[in-house]
Amino acid sequence: MIEQQEPGTTQERSDSSKRIPRPSLSERLEAAPRQYLLVFTAIYLLAEYCRNRHHPFWSDELFTCALADLPSIRNIWPLIKQGIDLNPPLLFWITWVIHHSLGRGEFVTRLPSIVGFWGMCVCLFYFVRRRSDATHGFIALLAPLFTYTLGDATSARGYGL
Repeated sequence: MIEQQEPGTTQERSDSSKRIPRPSLSERLEAAPRQYLLVFTAIYLLAEYCRNRHHPFWSDELFTCALADLPSIRNIWPLIKQGIDLNPPLLFWITWVIHHSLGRGEFVTRLPSIVGFWGMCVCLFYFVRRRSDATHGFIALLAPLFTYTLGDATSARGYGL
């Protein structure tokens, strides 16, 4: 004798339980935006490290290195007043502190600009997210990475800072 199953038995229930909808990317971004910001930060820093660690300085970046290699931070301001460079002194002071604490090198010298550009991207995310949602915030966060500004913003000049 063949047993017939009634509707709603375990066979039908197990089939319907396999069809649980997965959350969309937008829902996952809304649920945990900080995790995605950490992933973005890690990928961005790794990419900038790989791009800048052996990329030689260009002429304007050599001024930043020269001012950051001075023996005292107090020597920077008089040279800027004399016109050695027309940029404000904040980048040179920050680079001087980094050179004398972390060392020298292409990536380390460009670190203030890299962090400044990263900060702008994160601020764009929060600015747009507040007015829209996390998905549009991440689109705004990624937009500067696909423009011409990325190359100049991460050089050892004041543009990224």
